[in-house]
Amino acid sequence: MTEFTITRDPSTIALQGPHGDPAAIVRSLQTHICQAFPGSPPPITLLSGRWSSQLHSNFVLTFSGQPSNNDVLHFRHVLCSPFRPGASILPQRGYTRISIGFVPIIYDAQGNRPTSEALTAELELNDAFKGLRVVSKPQWLRSSFEVHQSRSSVLISFLDEDGSRLSRIAKNPVFMFGAPCVAKVFNSLPLIRQCLRCHKLGHLIEKCNLSANIIICPICGGRHMFNVHASKCLTANLHTDLNCHCPLKCINCVSARLPGKGHLARDLSCPLRKKFRRDTNRTGDSSTEELDRPMVVDQPIPPLTSIPSSQPTNDKQIVFKPTSPKGKSAARIDNTPPPPVSKPLSCAPVYIQTLLAELQRWREVTDPTYFSSLSDVEIKNISDTGHCRAFELGVDLTDLLQSRTNA
Repeated sequence: MTEFTITRDPSTIALQGPHGDPAAIVRSLQTHICQAFPGSPPPITLLSGRWSSQLHSNFVLTFSGQPSNNDVLHFRHVLCSPFRPGASILPQRGYTRISIGFVPIIYDAQGNRPTSEALTAELELNDAFKGLRVVSKPQWLRSSFEVHQSRSSVLISFLDEDGSRLSRIAKNPVFMFGAPCVAKVFNSLPLIRQCLRCHKLGHLIEKCNLSANIIICPICGGRHMFNVHASKCLTANLHTDLNCHCPLKCINCVSARLPGKGHLARDLSCPLRKKFRRDTNRTGDSSTEELDRPMVVDQPIPPLTSIPSSQPTNDKQIVFKPTSPKGKSAARIDNTPPPPVSKPLSCAPVYIQTLLAELQRWREVTDPTYFSSLSDVEIKNISDTGHCRAFELGVDLTDLLQSRTNA
């Protein structure tokens, strides 16, 4: 069996999800295919179809045997007819998507970056891209650029059933807008998510399988808060002071049977993070300039100082045109005066610095179970500020000590 996927226009997807009985859609398509060949069997046999998911409006068609892409695409208008204008059909055999990295970002006199048509014309200047059976026209990887950004990546999809075209592209340099670029197979990666409870990648704390009253230390994986790890460390008796100086080791890498040395589970350098993409990337395995930034912690998005175009991109985002393509600073939109600059903490007296540091330390404690993880000695040594924070979280430290004594 062979599968093809019907994709719909992004604007249609945003307004309308999956609808219609898949079996009824398939029966209607089977009738139209047979009507095109009265008295003789059609070259393709449609068996079934299904919606790709409950959220996405792509429709997957299953054909009998191994029909060629040309035979199926010959019926593209019939096969796409139930899915409104803007639908297209993509084969799963021979479908190839590549990213072209380090493409110069140029602007015309109106501040517009190259369109898909301009990118196509530029790619066709390379011999390896001439006569390409394009499935989706080239487009920029990112829907918007920073003012100082000079290069980005371009995506293009095409049919390459025997892999010969991809081999030619890989063996020959690619040039766009007068500069050498790097082409490679594009692999979409899932969005990065890291749990604040178990520190594993792939889900958030709302989807964690662990109980809400369980605390996991990101340093060693023990059942305690990270800020008391030094006293809970398995080798605490070997410590020379109150701090833990054990070699760093990632609990996620250890679980995946990787070395995991030299970093912790929440470090951005963890190699397991390469299997995910960060929030600001539309897709994953792009080019170096799209991946050399932190994958989790991004800078706050500044206020919009650009004019949106009328066309959405494939990821349902509006394309924004930078107002200063030549690197000039944009005019200030908000006339509200900036807030007054506060004096640095170092200017305050020592006792004030100590008090503020103590307040900040206990404000960071938001989980009531933190106090249950402390030893009796640590609870007895808690300052008045700590007692106040425990009271705010509904914990009576005196009762906690008494319950341990009774136990």
